[in-house]
Amino acid sequence: MESMSSLSAGSAETARTEMDHCCRRLSRDCLGIFGGVTPFVATWLVHRTENEISPAFMVMGAAAVSFLALLTFRETSQSPTADATL
Repeated sequence: MESMSSLSAGSAETARTEMDHCCRRLSRDCLGIFGGVTPFVATWLVHRTENEISPAFMVMGAAAVSFLALLTFRETSQSPTADATL
């Protein structure tokens, strides 16, 4: 569940309150889809390439895509929120 807690923290930082629930649902759905397909893709890669470490390249590719997405995030801790009510 570590990935879900960091996913929730990331969506809370990047989305407005009215969009927050939609972002969380969408990210959980994507996590479920990609997480469910990954073992099949890894097995297919090993069979296709005849290389037992080929799933490692898939993980490295996913990490590179995640890193590129992370570079697009802006720091928002010091900025006031538009929907904050006191």
